[in-house]
Amino acid sequence: MLLSKAVRRVVGRIFLCVSVAGGMLVTSSLQAQEQSVQAQSLQTLLNQIHTLTGRFEQHIYEYGEPVEVLQGHFALQRPSQLYWETEAPDESVLVADGETVWYYSPFIEQVSLYSQSATMASNPLLVLLENNTWEGFSIEQVAGQWVINGEGEAQGQQLILAFDDNQQLAQIELSDAYGQKSIFHLQQTQLNQPVASETFQFEVPRGVEIDDQRGM
Repeated sequence: MLLSKAVRRVVGRIFLCVSVAGGMLVTSSLQAQEQSVQAQSLQTLLNQIHTLTGRFEQHIYEYGEPVEVLQGHFALQRPSQLYWETEAPDESVLVADGETVWYYSPFIEQVSLYSQSATMASNPLLVLLENNTWEGFSIEQVAGQWVINGEGEAQGQQLILAFDDNQQLAQIELSDAYGQKSIFHLQQTQLNQPVASETFQFEVPRGVEIDDQRGM
């Protein structure tokens, strides 16, 4: 749940205004400090991941109702590379190579290209890759899970990370502002094993339309 905007009340006395403003500054400072501590704790966990590969089972919900279950496989290499493939019947491939995010949909025979640095600012899933992209997100630990809420351009998006007893990433939950939620159960994961560099190099299939959004 995203943080609600503070409601400001007009007061009639100057000393009361100063008191309220001072209290808000103290609260804001404490919240910022807590955010920093939470972020550092999560960074410590993620910094143990240099590479991670495996399969996933994706459960998709709309307004709390189950819609579809998909499967696929993935590979990530911190700090900036990701391969994420969803298998039939809803095939898609997402590749982040460090500079460009490639999203390929075989169904419509189109690949879309986005600037990775710009996409980082609005996609909470990509905080798994780089710690220095967290400025636009709030982070807190709730019931043993890490809850990452988007702010600014990413407002309305939420990422929840769950780790197992061995402190390994086991589940990813991603929600948006339109009532859609996906829960990814990670399976057959391998931590810090070599990943071929060509895994993160996308080659556009022949005859596929290219939608280049990097300059927009």
